[in-house]
Amino acid sequence: MSGEPFIRLQPTRQMAEVYEKLCESSGAKPQVIFEANSIIEASELCAAGLGATLVTDMLVQSWRWKEQAFFFELEEEVEDRQLLAVCSKQRQLSLAAQRFIDFLRAD
Repeated sequence: MSGEPFIRLQPTRQMAEVYEKLCESSGAKPQVIFEANSIIEASELCAAGLGATLVTDMLVQSWRWKEQAFFFELEEEVEDRQLLAVCSKQRQLSLAAQRFIDFLRAD
């Protein structure tokens, strides 16, 4: 990653911490060209050819990419995350919300 154009996430995002730890442990010094607000924004800019970025395997598998991107897996161990879907018992879920919850449960 050293010297490569890189799209990093804003420091408030958890993936920014992963980026910092990877750079620190590897000694890499990417050339940050943009600081994205979301992982989707960063990944679309990357797929458009503007630079490299870090994405989750869930995004790689589920996102409908506008542009073809090249992915490779890092063997770096990161903490597991738990995804939670919270909804009101008094309201009926939209079809999109129900499908999202079904998607989360499928894993």
